[in-house]
Amino acid sequence: MPLCEDCYAWDLDKNGPFGVVLGKYEDLVTKADNGCESCRFFCSVLQTSDRYKDKLDKLSGQNIVFCNMRLDAREPGVIGMTMSSDDLCLDMCVASDYEGPLTDKFDSLHDIARNSRDDTCVAKISSWMSQCAEHENCHQFESVPLPERIIEVAADPMVAPRIIASGGQKGAYMILSHHHSTDSASSSTEKLSKASLPAKLDISLYPTVIADAIDITRRLGYRYLWIRQLCLTTCEFSAMPAFFLGIYGRASLMLTASVKSEPNVGLFHDRNIVQSPALGIAKDRYLRPRVLRWMTNIEESPLSRQGWNVIERILAPRIVHFTDRQLVWECASGCQFEAAKIIEKQHSGPRMNGYDKKLFQQFVESALLSALTDMSETPYAGKDDSIARLEAWTDSVNALSWGSFENLSDKLLVVGKAALAISDCSMGDYLAGIWSKHVASGLAWGRMFSPLTSTSEYVAPTWSWASVDGPVGIDDVRESLASDSAWVRKYQPEIVSHHILHADPSDPYGNVLPGSHIVLDAACIGFKRLTSALEADDGSFTLRPILDQSLMFECLCCRPRPAELQEAESKKFNREVDHHICAVIRIDDWATNGDSAGPCICLILKASDGDDSYIRVGLEKIGRPKSRV
Repeated sequence: MPLCEDCYAWDLDKNGPFGVVLGKYEDLVTKADNGCESCRFFCSVLQTSDRYKDKLDKLSGQNIVFCNMRLDAREPGVIGMTMSSDDLCLDMCVASDYEGPLTDKFDSLHDIARNSRDDTCVAKISSWMSQCAEHENCHQFESVPLPERIIEVAADPMVAPRIIASGGQKGAYMILSHHHSTDSASSSTEKLSKASLPAKLDISLYPTVIADAIDITRRLGYRYLWIRQLCLTTCEFSAMPAFFLGIYGRASLMLTASVKSEPNVGLFHDRNIVQSPALGIAKDRYLRPRVLRWMTNIEESPLSRQGWNVIERILAPRIVHFTDRQLVWECASGCQFEAAKIIEKQHSGPRMNGYDKKLFQQFVESALLSALTDMSETPYAGKDDSIARLEAWTDSVNALSWGSFENLSDKLLVVGKAALAISDCSMGDYLAGIWSKHVASGLAWGRMFSPLTSTSEYVAPTWSWASVDGPVGIDDVRESLASDSAWVRKYQPEIVSHHILHADPSDPYGNVLPGSHIVLDAACIGFKRLTSALEADDGSFTLRPILDQSLMFECLCCRPRPAELQEAESKKFNREVDHHICAVIRIDDWATNGDSAGPCICLILKASDGDDSYIRVGLEKIGRPKSRV
């Protein structure tokens, strides 16, 4: 491939602490137009990046710098990195025929088909499934009872698919998860749900993704496909969580349309994989986007923002994600990428750590095995896995909190399906999003970025993360992590009693009614009294109040906001603060253990009007600077 003079002479091993200036953006565009494949690569990465694709004018006059394996745009004369988006990070690779060792930071190129319809993509999926069958962590349900309604896919593509009543027969089936919105297909779906079976499926009435899923199902050699929007009846929609656990947990494979840019696109589409020509003195190295080894495309896809799609991902044992750039395989043993051979251990994307399927999937399989066999004979019998269950639950809460719901009444129904898989005696009673034996962890949730908002209609009590819309994170307050567990046992809150009013008394994992509450035994102190006492200690303590629905205590430089909003929120808080208390969730022995002691975390509560109950407001995190210990 032709290179300009600068790119031809570039020594990739000598980039310096501040990177290498590749040239002004306009100069790179000119050289790309004149045939330099390397400059064309850099321009393509910049022009398609989340940071610049909608504001290319910001690149005008900027120096384009290659620094720390990232592309950066800087004002001439400026030294130092700016914040880059994930898709401006690059990998250093060797040729695909390289026979030497590969590492987490040194992968080889891997060419893929331009369109995901290609036979090589089907072959790759089939290969991944064969590998998964050998995984110790991945249970295989070879022949299972089929869902009551399912799509039958004939081997002959000229035969129309049809929805049939399975009649209790057994087999293997696939599932489709895709972005679903109210559109012209909704009326067709409603009519189909009421039709007598079997019923031919006129795929021309439905989104392209349906036809694509049917095609993939046939080409992989499967006869049955289940799609929630087509196969779920009104009665089944409100069914007990075990019903959904069985459908998703026993599926052979789930296909997901995880295209970030166009939520309504099908599984088959063109992929734009860019890579540089051979560079370096020996012309034996290549650059390509590092996101090919990350889960970013999945974490940022529209499916990760839809609550129903999130629970589908949590429950399904094996998934192939059809993303913008490539196919991505996900199972309990890890992930594999179509365009990369070595998985980078660092995760990226808005959730930082993303969703880790291996944490949760073991409990889905455990729940299914216990339903199918004598629990005493399963591999999980007698195993003390309470910590693993809590970690898996915390991970699923993080993922589910990103999901939105067109019908808020679905929120706890969806969460309950994950709760059923986790539930056992070590977790205690399930209480609308938290567990009675892990109440401290259940209450230690907080906003991750922007302020949370109360759900527009009642979903859960304010102490439950399900009562708000927006992503949450949960602090790890386990006793085992404290430097002095005696302090935790002494001050950690305990549930005295719980009074959960279930909309359906027969379903403890379903919706709850207003008036649901818990009674806590906790160490409490007035918010103003606590703050005054700690501030009077001459700076030994650091206080960080984190309000669920306000940025009032956040730095104005880091989190800029209108002065009018800041003033209004401050006035509101100051009017009510006399009625605020702090309830200890986690505390440690600072005096004895110094630097090894963790922060103190308190729940900020506000007295409600008219009774003696309290409403959650946020968290207070208290720490001590190391220099003062």
